[in-house]
Amino acid sequence: MKKNESSYDLHFDLAVNCYFIKHKGLFDLEALMTRSTIVFEHPLFQPSVNSLIDFSDSVMEISSEELAKAGSVARDRVKIRGKAKELLIVNNLFSFGVSREYMAHVASDVIVRKIVSSKDRFQIESVKSWLDLESTYSFPEFLNF
Repeated sequence: MKKNESSYDLHFDLAVNCYFIKHKGLFDLEALMTRSTIVFEHPLFQPSVNSLIDFSDSVMEISSEELAKAGSVARDRVKIRGKAKELLIVNNLFSFGVSREYMAHVASDVIVRKIVSSKDRFQIESVKSWLDLESTYSFPEFLNF
């Protein structure tokens, strides 16, 4: 994949206190910082909103140094999120490791995070429960659940 071949879908559903993101293509430092800024500056963003971020259709290409740099920026943003929950969906062990390393750089006793693997066929009902969504909730179509 070429640099800057990254895109994502974003949907806020404040009725259920959650926003949803699906990354596609290359996920690098630029994609992380751009998406983070757009979310935090979005008119519907609220500090305590939960989130589901799906990386299952993306390829992560981000170094440890870049993760540390991004973490220092994100640390202040995360502090304002209150007791929000963030669920990450990854598609391989490398992406799982990158996500864990990023979380370590952003370490916060405020936000609660969980990583699940799309390869392990996570249970959609457990995802809904963890994000405090009703069992009848329908996720945005772009997530392809």
